[in-house]
Amino acid sequence: MMEKNNKFHWCRFWTLLKNHFEDGWKTIMWVALAVLLLSTASLLYFSLFGITTTDNPLLKGFNGDMMSALMAISNTSIVVSIFIYVILSLVCSNMSNRSGEISYLMFPATNLEKWLSRVIYVFVVGCLMVDAVFYLSLFLCEGIGHLFDIAPLQLLTDVQFNNSLMENITNVKVNCWVWIVDFCGSFLFVTLFILGGTYFRRMGWLYTALIILVVGVILTVGGIIVSTFLFNDTMAEFFRTVRESSDLSVVFTLLDGVFKWMSGISVALGMLALWLSYKLFCRRQIEAHRIKIIK
Repeated sequence: MMEKNNKFHWCRFWTLLKNHFEDGWKTIMWVALAVLLLSTASLLYFSLFGITTTDNPLLKGFNGDMMSALMAISNTSIVVSIFIYVILSLVCSNMSNRSGEISYLMFPATNLEKWLSRVIYVFVVGCLMVDAVFYLSLFLCEGIGHLFDIAPLQLLTDVQFNNSLMENITNVKVNCWVWIVDFCGSFLFVTLFILGGTYFRRMGWLYTALIILVVGVILTVGGIIVSTFLFNDTMAEFFRTVRESSDLSVVFTLLDGVFKWMSGISVALGMLALWLSYKLFCRRQIEAHRIKIIK
């Protein structure tokens, strides 16, 4: 009897990954087109008809055109994020029906090779490709702005990429921990939606988003209650400083320790989510073998 090979082989892994892209290239093209059209439409709409003034003292350096560009990018980022999380939750979409699930799980490859190939596939399509298309729409809209002399559109890339410009306007020198927290938070959300897509066979993105929302509300309310009772004076001083300050750098300085804790917790939870996703995938493998034996 031939002994089962449980070692990870790059050849099998690359074959699986290549098959995913070959089978899904039409869908990828349609998704890219949809993201490009919606991102471009969103950037154009909010740049032309969005908010041009603000009463927030922290943004007092922004003129109307820059505020329109900032709001356009912020609102479009929400649209792009929805695409990303929906695609990530489709990590097991090739196993949406019983026959497809058994066919893929019985493929002569290890569980790690099959699971990792799906994770990388949805990550490349959902994160890298969608982000690339978003930046393409950003440059496209700025080109339209220069062509038709539309000021808010001409400022899109400056608002998005020019950190020194933003720091001069807001009087904030953002330290590296802000970017680290942003990266770690994104990593956590990516892994949570991959976990949700592995666990839920249908509408994984919706159920995962609802669970994150509910848990987030509970943790926020619980955190406020605990902080109020245990650190009432400290919290009161913090909010007083934030309310009276017109300099965002003061806020970042106060939150520096919190950022470090948030980064570590986000990475730990993200790794746990990936491990759980893999274990759930392995469980499906066992179920597929049982079904095949019964049949």
